[in-house]
Amino acid sequence: MIDGGRLDRAQNSPVFNELKAKSVFFSNSITYGPHTIAAMHAVFSGSYGTRTGTNSYWSTFKFKKDKFKTFTEYLKDNNFYTHADVRIE
Repeated sequence: MIDGGRLDRAQNSPVFNELKAKSVFFSNSITYGPHTIAAMHAVFSGSYGTRTGTNSYWSTFKFKKDKFKTFTEYLKDNNFYTHADVRIE
């Protein structure tokens, strides 16, 4: 999952083309929310922000993690691991 990616850049990138050949690539996706926080929480929890507590840009820390098991937690329970590459300037 990429935040802020542009399709035109991805289609002309050797790195993305190699990755696309080895994985699933959705060229036309629809998001739940207009900002990263809401969209990512919806993907990981499978629920809208009005249910999870993350229905605004400022509510990321209000995620009801005791009520929603996330996609990454399901992966961990099945011996998979996830990784985030965060750039800090």
